[in-house]
Amino acid sequence: MTRSPKRLAGIAAEYLAHGWPITRLAAPRKGSRCQCGGSCMEAHLVDGEPVTSVGEADRDWGDYEIAVITRGFEVLDLPAYPGVALNGALTNRCPTAVARPGRRFDSLLEPGPVRWHFYLSPASVDAEKVARVGGALHHGPDGWIAAPPSRTPATGRVRWNVHPMQTQWRTYRPTGVFDTLGIA
Repeated sequence: MTRSPKRLAGIAAEYLAHGWPITRLAAPRKGSRCQCGGSCMEAHLVDGEPVTSVGEADRDWGDYEIAVITRGFEVLDLPAYPGVALNGALTNRCPTAVARPGRRFDSLLEPGPVRWHFYLSPASVDAEKVARVGGALHHGPDGWIAAPPSRTPATGRVRWNVHPMQTQWRTYRPTGVFDTLGIA
């Protein structure tokens, strides 16, 4: 699958069409300079402001990755085992991405370094409980997370496990499932 700037701009436009705030993400690649022109080692936002129109995405996207800015929702970022358990409990009710550094195959066969990203309604989980299971909570106007089909040095390729189309681009509001995992 080709990752041309035009294709990435089209994917960015899809996020925008469904009201998900996004921005350009510079992701340094091994052996080459960061897209921002610096010698960065970590992925970072090109600017902190969200892209607001399809025209802006078409005009300005370039070869940047996509970051979702967590305004109006939060992203629960869990390690492999709690993530697999939560994904199984939620089935197809929650937009869910999987990040696997250096891997391209089924994350359920070999959970290893997989990170699970669950897109939730605001104030759905307790950040302290999330931290106790090795997770993180990305939220607020300054929060962001690499969005599929992005690749970064830290996450590797990020892909949808449950595409937002399956949930009509709505984030999930927990209804007790999280209590069983000890993170609500």
